[in-house]
Amino acid sequence: MSSHKASISSHSPCEESIKAFDEKASQSVAVTAFEHGATGTKLSKIEEVIEAEHQLTEQESRRLRRKIDRYTVPCLLAIYGLQYADKVSLATGVLFGLKQDTHLKGQEYSWLTTIYYLGYFIFQPLMNYGMQRVDAAYVVSAMVVVWGIVLVTLGLCHSFAQLMAVRFILGALEGVVTPAFSLIVASWYKRSEQNARQLWYFAMNTGFSLWVSVVIYFVSKKASDDGHISGWRVINFFLGGLTVFVGVLTGIFLRLPKNAWWLNENERKLAHARIIDNGVGTGETKEWKGDQVKDALTDPNTYFIFFINVTCCIPNGGITTFQSLIYQSFSFTPLESILYQLPSFALSFCWILFAAFMIHKFPRLRFFFMCFTVIPAFVAVMTAGTLPHEPKYKWSRYGVYLMSILYALQSFLMWALMPSIIGGRTKKTVVATLCFMGYCVGNMIGPQVFRASDAPRYIRGLIVVASMLALVFVLCICWLIYLVTENKRRRKVLAQMGVSEEERLLKNKINGELDVAINAVYGHQKRDFRLPDSRL
Repeated sequence: MSSHKASISSHSPCEESIKAFDEKASQSVAVTAFEHGATGTKLSKIEEVIEAEHQLTEQESRRLRRKIDRYTVPCLLAIYGLQYADKVSLATGVLFGLKQDTHLKGQEYSWLTTIYYLGYFIFQPLMNYGMQRVDAAYVVSAMVVVWGIVLVTLGLCHSFAQLMAVRFILGALEGVVTPAFSLIVASWYKRSEQNARQLWYFAMNTGFSLWVSVVIYFVSKKASDDGHISGWRVINFFLGGLTVFVGVLTGIFLRLPKNAWWLNENERKLAHARIIDNGVGTGETKEWKGDQVKDALTDPNTYFIFFINVTCCIPNGGITTFQSLIYQSFSFTPLESILYQLPSFALSFCWILFAAFMIHKFPRLRFFFMCFTVIPAFVAVMTAGTLPHEPKYKWSRYGVYLMSILYALQSFLMWALMPSIIGGRTKKTVVATLCFMGYCVGNMIGPQVFRASDAPRYIRGLIVVASMLALVFVLCICWLIYLVTENKRRRKVLAQMGVSEEERLLKNKINGELDVAINAVYGHQKRDFRLPDSRL
């Protein structure tokens, strides 16, 4: 251990702060750089980054952030928007001959969504482990190109079995996107900047669908008028080709800080220095650490994230798959069903951007939006399901149901919170895997609660959706209570140890660079980290 200390100058501010901290907390189990066997070279690099952070001016930081935005954000927006458009191509295609051309019957249409998320579920651990070993930006770019090619083949299917096989592969490929994006954003941006960037690309779920739906409308109308090829096939050919094109562009521009060709060497160092205060390390590849697996599995946050994801995604799986059929149940034609979905996409897009703005200005509103955004969706689903199925209620049911799409913000905010409260590269991988396995479970169940025998109103399915939204609200309140209570306990421990805020922040930076997990089981391994209550 002494040889490690000798590698840093005796006047090193980094070493002096660590010594001061360890003297005050010598009887604690606080993790230090030395206890983790870091080499002198590694500690010197950490010191260089910390010193670079002190030298980084606010003006230079803003300039660098704008440059990062120019190259990174457009890639995130395009891929996330296409992911959603590709996903709902099934819901749109069912209006233009999908069932008839492939001879679907009974619950087979529902199974096309369930099999998609089964592929997502099975390959999610493998994809996350792959990103532990290989640059996440490279992985996601490659998967985008391949899934675009597979999406084209979806338009060539002629049977239920063929559709099931292709949908399974699509789920396996697209499952990489959201976990990879969380890592990429955490690698480039400060905590205070992450929410806005993540909500920007989350907004593309519906923002991208606005113009894609218009294109699909005219493409499908033209195909239907000509009669040479079914509209649903043209939709998949168009979206598949567009996805391949975007994947190629992404492969050129999307990078992590260490290999961004559009930054010079000094800018790469400053980009790293910008985020060291996050205390969660970078998204670059690390070795697999067994202790962080145990840490993740004993962290209450992991289970809140998992179960909230399951309950929120049961509505998502059902509504996403059956939204076009639900709109058609309001007595709209297939083409009208596409057009009348546009206001709901616009509403969701504006709602997410509004939430991003408000949370950026008032960080404590994050959990307020997480908890209460499901209430209007709950009211919308219950009202649309219980109003009489009569022509005079057509526009009332339609107007109320538009708000059902607002529930999606809850999941987006939870995913955006994860990089801020989960540290350690292996722990992030484990928590992200469990999180999106929960996402898959919910989305696999969702379509199955909408029974073919319940058409066209799907009352039973809408009741299940409303019940799950109510449960999401309860779970979010419980999670908020846990986080607030845990933060109070941690502040009390720090006060008893006599640790100053400056010492705590420095220790967090060092632990983040050494890939030490931010342990929510506070006091078992690490006593210097506090959940970001100012960002709740």
